[in-house]
Amino acid sequence: MIRALALLTMIMAAAPPAFGTTINTNNLTVYNAFAAGATIQTFESIAGLTPLGLGSYLNALNSSTAVPLSAQLGGQIAGLHFHSGGATPSNPSANPGTPTAFLQLQGLIAGNAHSVSNVVGSLEINTLQLDLDNFVEVIFTTTLQNRAGVWLNPALGSALFTAFDATGIGLESVIGSAGNFVAVTRATNDIKFVSIVGGPSGFTIDDLTYGLVDDSAPTVPEPGLALLLGLGVTGLVVRARRRGRTRSR
Repeated sequence: MIRALALLTMIMAAAPPAFGTTINTNNLTVYNAFAAGATIQTFESIAGLTPLGLGSYLNALNSSTAVPLSAQLGGQIAGLHFHSGGATPSNPSANPGTPTAFLQLQGLIAGNAHSVSNVVGSLEINTLQLDLDNFVEVIFTTTLQNRAGVWLNPALGSALFTAFDATGIGLESVIGSAGNFVAVTRATNDIKFVSIVGGPSGFTIDDLTYGLVDDSAPTVPEPGLALLLGLGVTGLVVRARRRGRTRSR
């Protein structure tokens, strides 16, 4: 039995690390399943900020639109920090980087927001100019998450969505299509920040959706691993019992 327990320990130690899955969909059933029990930041109201009205994308992709301080989103939302580059994920309060743009889509483009009209876009790094073909990073400042995702603007372009751990190692990446919800789900809480990188067509994000799992709950092995463990331990126990009966004769 001691050998059986030792083998069990070795197998568990050699088990594969937590894995992840990705989503790129406009299926609301899939999104609602992802969002069950999660936090959804719709950006419809952020204390201390007034969104910059945007009625056209004409001057939003070439760094020619100034974004006032009142529409610069950084660390105003508890537990989150937004930036367009330069922030330190482990300490964004000390090194916040370039903020993002808090926007209200208006007129003919108002319907391009996933919920109502407010979205978040990128600034050109180290400037205060709107540049929707740059990138946005969202840092989870208080708690690691097991899932995170955003809705992309249907009138702009696709974007690369990547989840990172606390050391800056990329965990999972997926290209999200314009108008889709793009996300990563992990088996455990190890997402420290996510990045959304756009192309020349630009992007905005809406309805940031994120959540965590209870890591204190007992871990259930994968079915294949459970079967392996069961067969291995059972085989050792049976052999030990047979040897015991042989010695007693």
